[in-house]
Amino acid sequence: MSVDDDGEILGKGDHIFVGYNNNPEATAAAFTEDGWFRTGDLGEIDDDGFIFITGRKKELIVTAGGRDVAPAVLEDRLRGHPLISQVVVVGDQKPFIGALVTLDSEMLPGWLRNHGLPEMSASEAAEDPQVLAAIDRAIKRANDSVSRAESIRKFRILPIDFTVANGYMTPSMKVKRASVIRDFNEEIERIYTAGWWKSSSAIRSWWRITSETTKRRNFSAKTGSSPASAASFLRRRICCSSRSGSEAASSSWP
Repeated sequence: MSVDDDGEILGKGDHIFVGYNNNPEATAAAFTEDGWFRTGDLGEIDDDGFIFITGRKKELIVTAGGRDVAPAVLEDRLRGHPLISQVVVVGDQKPFIGALVTLDSEMLPGWLRNHGLPEMSASEAAEDPQVLAAIDRAIKRANDSVSRAESIRKFRILPIDFTVANGYMTPSMKVKRASVIRDFNEEIERIYTAGWWKSSSAIRSWWRITSETTKRRNFSAKTGSSPASAASFLRRRICCSSRSGSEAASSSWP
């Protein structure tokens, strides 16, 4: 076994077929000039001879800057989050990497209860600030495994999941990437145009504003003070907390 310059794993030996029957063009495409078989898998071989597969060559994303990105690395990590069902990393010929995310409808109700949130559908949850913040945190953790150029900068949560029934999953439960990219092209383009509110900084600002507004209303209701007085008290409390070295509640993430 060997690895080509572009990261593709190559194989050679008596156990590998010699070519396609009566199809010299396909045979030539399947082998290198010196006889190595192109597996189509991307990966690496360590010093002990163990092979690590990181993705498929045909799924490789090439950004506008010429950076090669194997989407499987990020997708596999993100699918481990309880809220996330499927992920499709995008960014071919784009200035940065983005992602389409679907929510796990079976895990969503329990996650909402555990976070003190009311019941809501997957489409409603896709617009909820706390759900967006949770997905954003998951993406930040996944980005730790790749370089900045390969990291997901923006994302969109789709209102539906990918299933075999709707044609976006194969019977072996693999995402039909080409079908998703074709049918959700408008959502992908929004990542690179108007999708400012899905960025990390926008989500943090949105969550802090929402959290502060909620605290102000709750404090006003308990004390009978006006919303303006409640806001003033809360600002003083936050300042005091900051000076004492502790994080203000409105700047923390649930």
